[in-house]
Amino acid sequence: MNFFSELGPYSTPFYSIAFIILLTAFFKGWKIWNNNSDNISIRLIWVLGLMVLLLSLGGYVYEVRAAFELIEAAGDIQPSLVASSIKEALIVPLAGIFLLVFSVGLWATLHELKKFNQKKSFEGDDIL
Repeated sequence: MNFFSELGPYSTPFYSIAFIILLTAFFKGWKIWNNNSDNISIRLIWVLGLMVLLLSLGGYVYEVRAAFELIEAAGDIQPSLVASSIKEALIVPLAGIFLLVFSVGLWATLHELKKFNQKKSFEGDDIL
């Protein structure tokens, strides 16, 4: 089972936002590492992760609604129909949670790098 291939029509937005999160983290991390700016905001990284989670919850509601329409069209509640519908509906929020955890991990890494560079700049060149 390939998790991200089962996202179906939702895979393109998830890949796009994951790519944006990676690019943002890379460029902000590069600026922090090279001390190009003292006031670099890294808040955008976890805000994008939170936005993905909220969009995935919207996708979950849409998929549950589609599952109920499928059950209504069948006219009979079969356990296999309900189980497959719930399985499809839960894939989208799982991907949102994955990207949120990924973005928070990147944010925490950049936050520690930022604190390290601030400490290094206060100590001056006496580190070596």
